[in-house]
Amino acid sequence: MRIAFKKAAGATALAMVLTFPTAAIAGKANDARAAIASAKGKIEAGDKVGASAEAGRMQAQARAALQTAESALSRGQKDVALTEARHAGQLADQALILADQRKTAAVDAERRSAEAEADAARQSAAAAGARADSAEQDAVSNAQAAQASAQVAADANARADAMSAAPQPAAPMVVATTTTERVVSAPVTTRVTTHHAKRHVVHHPAAKRAVPRVVEKTTVTLSTAPKP
Repeated sequence: MRIAFKKAAGATALAMVLTFPTAAIAGKANDARAAIASAKGKIEAGDKVGASAEAGRMQAQARAALQTAESALSRGQKDVALTEARHAGQLADQALILADQRKTAAVDAERRSAEAEADAARQSAAAAGARADSAEQDAVSNAQAAQASAQVAADANARADAMSAAPQPAAPMVVATTTTERVVSAPVTTRVTTHHAKRHVVHHPAAKRAVPRVVEKTTVTLSTAPKP
């Protein structure tokens, strides 16, 4: 019995030793296939989210490593296939991260640009509002000035009309008054000579006769008087 048991145990151990390399080899192949499938899924996900555009170089490297892994597995190079498949997965992960970072940066830049444009639009609107308020104030001031000027002109016209309608005072009439004065001065003695037609002319002293002297003096006086 003991001899038979020992023989059976030895046969089992030998069978396990003979089948272990086969199982190990089959496990590496499965690991390589799983790694290849994982890398392929990551690459496809990267293509969907735009990694080819944002991180095209890294995405291309991941795809090249995947192809190398698939080619190595088809030739039975399981270790090479597993290594390249894992490398392809890592590259695909990095491509996804880089694409996400660049997309986030682009979104942030777009948001900042939009905020800057909105702020500029608000400032422009505020400036336009200020200009509109200033223009409105100027218009009000101009209207008030025009109204004041019109009132002054109306007042002046009213005064002119009132002066035209009011009776004008008559111009004063110049009156000339002439005054004649007769002034009698003291008598003036005159000498009278009498001639007789005789042979002999005898001169006798002339008799003196007093003649009063009359002088007329005319004075013209100008005066003003209202017209009747």
